[in-house]
Amino acid sequence: MKEIYIRFLQSFLCIVLLGGSVQAQSYVEKMLSYKVTVHYPDHMVNAHVKPGGAPALKSDRQYYWFSGNQINMTQGGYSGKLLNGDYEDLYNNKNLKASGAFEQGLKTGVWKNWTEDGVLKDQFTFNEGQLDGTYVKYDIAGKIKEKGIYHHDLLEGKQEIVSADSTIVVYYHDGKIYTPKNIVPKFFRKFLPKKPIRSNQPK
Repeated sequence: MKEIYIRFLQSFLCIVLLGGSVQAQSYVEKMLSYKVTVHYPDHMVNAHVKPGGAPALKSDRQYYWFSGNQINMTQGGYSGKLLNGDYEDLYNNKNLKASGAFEQGLKTGVWKNWTEDGVLKDQFTFNEGQLDGTYVKYDIAGKIKEKGIYHHDLLEGKQEIVSADSTIVVYYHDGKIYTPKNIVPKFFRKFLPKKPIRSNQPK
């Protein structure tokens, strides 16, 4: 009886170990197959194409996909494996050129771009392939030269353009410049009549 029990345990352990090994190997193979690397003359791209289901395509969006050892971009469609996951573009000197993420072929989250010397050039926020959120542009010294907000691919709200001796502020709504009614240059405010203070006391 004891011998049968020991043999049963040995068989059970072998099955568990073998099954775990097969599962681990399968997981590694899948993860490796999801990552793609594309070499260009002056840079190299690491991306992922893990399936995220067939999306409902939008004709006004740019879809990024992988096929024939190339990363392609098509408006409103694709013919390969959609990029899905982290994206990293490296210069030949191993400095980052660009980084971001894709979801079912569309850019999502914060995307950043650098010069070959490692200076941050800009960063934009995407949502379902559209510019949607804050953005910042930098000069060659890495200092902010412009910042603002996008909403559905259009500038929205306050935008600041910075130079060495001044900052220009522009306001947008649906991509068009406008002047908010409640904004009055500070220089002119001192000439405006002050509103009388109302008294709650009865006359």
